[in-house]
Amino acid sequence: ATDESSVVDTLHSQGLFPIEVVVSRFAGSHSAPRASEIAPGLRVLANLLAADIPMSRTLSTFTELAPASWTAAAAAIKGRVRTGGRLADGLRDDARLPVVLVGIIAAGESSGDLAPAVLRSAEIAEESASLKSAVRGALVYPAILLVAGACSVGLLVSVVLPRFAAILADTGQVPPPLTQFVMRATSVIEYNAIPVALFAVIGLFAWQVWATSPQGSVIWNGILLRVPGVGVVRRSAATSRVCTAMAALLDSGVPAAISLGRAATAAADSAIESRLSAARAGITRGESLGLALEESSALTIAAVRLVRAGEESGRVSAMFLHAARIESERAREMTRSAVRLVEPVLILVFGAIVAVIAGALLQAVYAIHPVR
Repeated sequence: ATDESSVVDTLHSQGLFPIEVVVSRFAGSHSAPRASEIAPGLRVLANLLAADIPMSRTLSTFTELAPASWTAAAAAIKGRVRTGGRLADGLRDDARLPVVLVGIIAAGESSGDLAPAVLRSAEIAEESASLKSAVRGALVYPAILLVAGACSVGLLVSVVLPRFAAILADTGQVPPPLTQFVMRATSVIEYNAIPVALFAVIGLFAWQVWATSPQGSVIWNGILLRVPGVGVVRRSAATSRVCTAMAALLDSGVPAAISLGRAATAAADSAIESRLSAARAGITRGESLGLALEESSALTIAAVRLVRAGEESGRVSAMFLHAARIESERAREMTRSAVRLVEPVLILVFGAIVAVIAGALLQAVYAIHPVR
């Protein structure tokens, strides 16, 4: 049951009189499904939910049919729901699904359209997995280039260049200026490597603690939204997720203000969520949905214009869904474009470094004069 009073009422209806009621909390499963099997598992669950069979039987069948990595999470979710818990909470705590997927499923569970919400979450998980796979594939060659370049540079500055410097010293000659500069830079890096690495680890830990706090998360996500390139991608991706949840909620007849509050959790961005809360407050004051979204600057301009057009034509839900597709494709294309730029940037960076070191080596070679 959801609370103690409902436990007492249920037992009284069965002619039982409880002496004591103790609240029990689930610890959650210790094994979350693999990222590659999240979408298949959600598709199985969506198909079972669409069959209109009792929830207990649905979850029992899901435990049997879901991918192997879902076994522990499915059993924990089944126990949670059987005792009055919500499916969305189980998917969040036991399956440890991303907050985006949980937000959409929670919205569907609240509106009564659970199966379509789970199906949409599966589609989003598939799109995310496809994008990650494409990004990993595109980063294979740059990663090989990075490792090979770093090893080559390390070999040149730690072995080859010091040998030439030693030869010059043996002949009583002074290394050329560029050679001295490269060797001094290498010495500085080697001397400060450990302190800098230690400071970086401490700073990263402190930043993570601050960035995960409620206030720090809003500030940090707001900073990211203002970063050129990164902010555009984050806003488009968040807009796509929020619009998807809004379309599902509005189709279920949930009022706009309530829908916006629930859809905000699907943004997976604290700054966007805070702005959507401000937009929700504007709606409760009597503002139109499109105007409130425009004033809050939460979503992209294209999405806001589509929403306002939907209000004029009476097709708000359809416009939200259309905006979700546009912004999702836009975010994917910008991500792919950014990944494609990594390879030439690495080539230019390592080319410049190797050019400097090669110049230092050539100067050292030409500076060697035989001793007579």
